[in-house]
Amino acid sequence: MKVSLPSITKIAYLPCSELSPDIVFRYKVKMPVAVYAGTTPITFYGTPSCDTVSEYENKGRLEKATLKFSTLDELPTAFPIAFVVTTANGRSYLIGAMERPFPVVKIESTTGAPDGDAATDKVTVTFSAPKALVPCVV
Repeated sequence: MKVSLPSITKIAYLPCSELSPDIVFRYKVKMPVAVYAGTTPITFYGTPSCDTVSEYENKGRLEKATLKFSTLDELPTAFPIAFVVTTANGRSYLIGAMERPFPVVKIESTTGAPDGDAATDKVTVTFSAPKALVPCVV
């Protein structure tokens, strides 16, 4: 089953080490998930997308979230980072966890088109977990 988030208005990041432990399990037992640490906003260009795909593997459900956006901001690569995505209806979602596996961040630098497009970085974030896109309160 594939699900897409509609109208992303904000994207921010924070170090995975600043998240609460066991976020996925807290969500599964219906505990509210909050992001207490400060987040760093990311300025994006174009229309970002965030999709999740659920599949059953080894008698358990595994969800894979994919976030794609273009930015001029430089993202840290020295430590694992998690992402908070906010939609037009004000709901926020967390991609990442304090524990392994961490989100995989792929950054492709482009020079832009000759007709005046900006040289941006195309960022693709993938994260697989029993629940990869967790509703949260920021």
